[in-house]
Amino acid sequence: MKASNDINGLIKATEDNDSYVAHNAADALAKIGKPAVVQIIDTMRRNDVTMQFEYVFQTVGEIAVEPLTQAAIGANPYFRRKIAQALGNTGSFNAINPLIQMLKDNNEEVQSSACDALGSLSYSIIMLKRTKPLKKKSLKGYSR
Repeated sequence: MKASNDINGLIKATEDNDSYVAHNAADALAKIGKPAVVQIIDTMRRNDVTMQFEYVFQTVGEIAVEPLTQAAIGANPYFRRKIAQALGNTGSFNAINPLIQMLKDNNEEVQSSACDALGSLSYSIIMLKRTKPLKKKSLKGYSR
């Protein structure tokens, strides 16, 4: 089998009724990286985004930002909404600017999806950047 056929087979496997099979297929796609991301985006043009695709975008992160951003150019509003959601799933700081640009989209549903994606992306980035637990401020020297 050629590599693209392998990727297509894994993409189909993400829809398997057996969640173990679907999750393992998503893991394999994430390990493939950008070539898999490009084919997932092509699949997204024709089908709904699955939870497994969201997992792949979360796992590959930064690698998915540029292909997703390019795919949004000239796309229909429904697909741009899916792209905004996918960008939010990357957890990448570099997805912020494309999402800000999508806030200026002429379609309100795209704007709304971009806004939601920025919210979830901000949370993801904050959680990833937080390397140590917050410390309680000492109350020493303070009295009631």
